[in-house]
Amino acid sequence: MTLNKGIKAIDALSKIQSLLSAAQWLTSSQEETELQLELLNIAKTVAVRVLEECK
Repeated sequence: MTLNKGIKAIDALSKIQSLLSAAQWLTSSQEETELQLELLNIAKTVAVRVLEECK
């Protein structure tokens, strides 16, 4: 893996961490629960893209 890809991977992991941290608090209403699932899906998408880039 190149240095640039490594930096991008670390940046993506940081973003995933932020998304997951925000998602854990969205539980008080149906709308927040839907937003929580959306954030989790975004985090998954980012993770998949990073893994594909690191190949």
